Amino acid sequence: MPNKNSSAGHIPFRTCLICKKKVDRKTLLSFYILNKEIVFDINRLVQVRKRNVCHKAECLMLLNKWVGRQLKKTGAVKRQGKA
Repeated sequence: MPNKNSSAGHIPFRTCLICKKKVDRKTLLSFYILNKEIVFDINRLVQVRKRNVCHKAECLMLLNKWVGRQLKKTGAVKRQGKA
């Protein structure tokens, strides 16, 4: 009789940040933002809040645009105004 509380057969799914497609976690690239730079965590060793993006060229090209909007939204980018 199988154990219903076991998570041995569980496959974690994550959502691509750009195209919103849900796929297996192992097929996505995980990254985090450090000092306004994108840092990919290939081996998934760093313990920080990460985002995921798929390998499609369209998603990778739109990633910089998404990061720029996030930095602007959180106030990490200072606007240059007239002095």
